[in-house]
Amino acid sequence: MPDGLSALVARILEQLAVTAWLPAAMLIGVGSLLVQLHTNKSLDIPRAVQDLATKPWGVIIILLFGLVLTTMVTQAFSFASIRVLEGYWTPNRVVEPFLRRRVTRQVGLWKRLEARVQSLDQELFESARVRLLKEEDRNHVDVWEAQVYRIPKAQRRQQDKAVILAANTIDWRQKADPATAATFYRAQARLDDFPPGAPHRFLPMALGNVLRAYEERLRLPGATLERFVMTNYERIPARLMIQHDQFRDRLDMYCLLVLVYSLLACAAIPLLTPTGGGAGFAAPLGGCLLLIGLAWLSYRAAISSARGYGSTLLAIKDVIEESRR
Repeated sequence: MPDGLSALVARILEQLAVTAWLPAAMLIGVGSLLVQLHTNKSLDIPRAVQDLATKPWGVIIILLFGLVLTTMVTQAFSFASIRVLEGYWTPNRVVEPFLRRRVTRQVGLWKRLEARVQSLDQELFESARVRLLKEEDRNHVDVWEAQVYRIPKAQRRQQDKAVILAANTIDWRQKADPATAATFYRAQARLDDFPPGAPHRFLPMALGNVLRAYEERLRLPGATLERFVMTNYERIPARLMIQHDQFRDRLDMYCLLVLVYSLLACAAIPLLTPTGGGAGFAAPLGGCLLLIGLAWLSYRAAISSARGYGSTLLAIKDVIEESRR
């Protein structure tokens, strides 16, 4: 019987994703601490931790079962949390105005970034112009000037296709001011977080735009993208597959942490308000703001994971296309 029970427990645990355990543990652990502070009517955290540690074994067993149950629940919401944080919300009269404002804000940010990148590109070119005129062909400089300042094709001084092709193979930015170049590349990286030249494809959330930007670069929209790895699994090198799984797991985990910390932030105010003392509303407000900050940090980490996930998908596509040649 013990062997059968252990095998059953092992099979149950195998069904629970590793990335769902950390958010579940945070929900149970922090939630238990908040409840203990509420029970003690005190903000003495060391005392609350000590009280939790001296609980009977029955309570600990309940917490363990609660951890497993919470893990199952959080895992069920894993994919949904990503979709929500991407901006795929069901449109209705309540959320529609919010979604419209968010998309408008994202488009405005994209336009400002695009103008900033263009301005920095021009500044970068001006910092390199003197060296370019001394070290490069003047015709190449004319080509770069037309590109940087977006001169219409009919008004360009240099029309020779061979010269244009030769100029495009040279990275003139290597001879520009390093500080300006660093600022330019940072702005360019932020601009790459949006679908390239497609504001009609923007989503209301930053995470959604990062993932959609890679979707546009992969040219595998919708369900095709979702099946991309599964249909090409045998062609993907093990090293890339490991990286893919790692970034995908991190994306799941951080999106779940956003949900968990948001729920805990909502619970902090009612649970900490009755604690009394001279702190008044400072303690519940401070706890709520701290958890909101952790939710925000988790969201930023999810965006970073989405960039790594998208870059891995691009590398996988390159390998697959190379294998078909």
